[in-house]
Amino acid sequence: MNQYSLYFLLCMAIVTTGCGVHKARRPKKTTAPEKKKATSLRTDHIKNMTYEEAIAARDYFAKHKNIDNETAVIERLLFLTQDSHERELLMLDAANNHMKTKEYKQAQVLYDTFKNMYPGSEYLIEAIVAEIESWEKTIPSIYHDQSATIETFNRSIQVLKEYNNKLGDTGREKINKAFATAAKNLILHESAIIEQLLIKHVIYKQQETLTAAHKRYEHMYKTVIMIAAEYSPLYAELAQKIPAKIEQATIELLHNYTTIAQSAVHTPEVLSKRDIF
Repeated sequence: MNQYSLYFLLCMAIVTTGCGVHKARRPKKTTAPEKKKATSLRTDHIKNMTYEEAIAARDYFAKHKNIDNETAVIERLLFLTQDSHERELLMLDAANNHMKTKEYKQAQVLYDTFKNMYPGSEYLIEAIVAEIESWEKTIPSIYHDQSATIETFNRSIQVLKEYNNKLGDTGREKINKAFATAAKNLILHESAIIEQLLIKHVIYKQQETLTAAHKRYEHMYKTVIMIAAEYSPLYAELAQKIPAKIEQATIELLHNYTTIAQSAVHTPEVLSKRDIF
């Protein structure tokens, strides 16, 4: 074999092997691991903590004002504790923490569970008042669905029925505030719809829109105003003064009255004597 033949064979070998004998391999690119926030206590295993670990972790997170992790640990302790009184306190602490972080739905679930599990608790009234406040926080604009408003209205009335003498001045004021806010929202929501129906009736001369306006007005009168009248002198007065026939004046009256009723929450003894109209 001459030198040219040998050279040819070597070239072919290099080509068929991808020039592996000469080509240097590039090192694989590796992404640097993300820097984890320095902490002296892991949070990824809260759900697997023992009781002793959870107790220590709660103290740590409370000390460092990490309310989210503290709440997660408290809820872990709720599962672990065998002591009924400790569970009672933990449940209330978890609910209160959810209120602080504006997680009102989670707070509602815990307050409601607390009431059912510990009806004789010395903290029952505290939980009841806080639950109503959590519902009040979820009341939407009058232009949205009013399911949360209806719930707030009904629950606050139920509390006034059952616990009025046990609420104390501060608790009663908070319940009255939620009640007034819910009543105002419901009336303004319904009156806005009634007003639109009346406008349509004037423009399009459609009898069905007038009929619908009357039905909504009657429903609002029975389910909101008359019920509110049992617990508020202001709404009792409104129930007597409100016109039986739906007119634009009726809508204006509702708007003015609910505004005054809302401001009356903190000074009912003064505003009950005020000349509203």
